[in-house]
Amino acid sequence: MIFLTIEQNYQQMGLSPVLVKVIDFLKENSLALKSKEIGVYELEGKDIFYQVIETETEEIQRRNAESHKEYLDVQFVVIGEEFIGITPWKNSYKVQNVDVNRDLWLYESVENEGYIHAVEGCVSIFYPEDIHKPQIAVNGPAFEKKVVVKVKYSLIMQ
Repeated sequence: MIFLTIEQNYQQMGLSPVLVKVIDFLKENSLALKSKEIGVYELEGKDIFYQVIETETEEIQRRNAESHKEYLDVQFVVIGEEFIGITPWKNSYKVQNVDVNRDLWLYESVENEGYIHAVEGCVSIFYPEDIHKPQIAVNGPAFEKKVVVKVKYSLIMQ
């Protein structure tokens, strides 16, 4: 898991060139993304695409931990704020639901979660081994707009 802001000097952090390109896109389009319509948009076909999501954050008890196997999640807060729970994957975690078409594994419960506070301009990068619980309310449920860029994991491994 990597956590940063678009204002940091992320180009000098030793990130994969693919991730630098994705963060460049988010930084260069951060203002335009505020008014971007909800939907799915391709950057490089099915290898790199992004979803624009508008949602309401929820109390922690209503959120499920999740992970992905084929894609990295690059989550970017456009408007609002959230807590995101994070914990390393363990074979002992019981899977509640799997949607292979969406590359989404939901877990009944996890343990030893840490939390990050993501505000506008924050980028959270989750690898397949990173179980995460996004969209947790900070001070009660609130509107949030975010972009989730899906990056084919095999691109990072090249």
